[in-house]
Amino acid sequence: MEYYAKIGDLEEELAGQFYRIHRGYLINRFHVEGYDKTEVRMANGDKLLLSRYKYDGFVQAYMDYISEESL
Repeated sequence: MEYYAKIGDLEEELAGQFYRIHRGYLINRFHVEGYDKTEVRMANGDKLLLSRYKYDGFVQAYMDYISEESL
């Protein structure tokens, strides 16, 4: 599938399930296996760079997602 748009526009369109962890990465939180201060590990084995500026927001969004899933 090809998609031509600004990642910021895509981020707004997919808000909720997806989160922007770096200027070039928009991830589906459902497929996150784990994370640390510098990277996010995805279910398919990919390790993606996590921006230090996005870390706190990502952790909060991911914890919110985990809380919703456990209900």
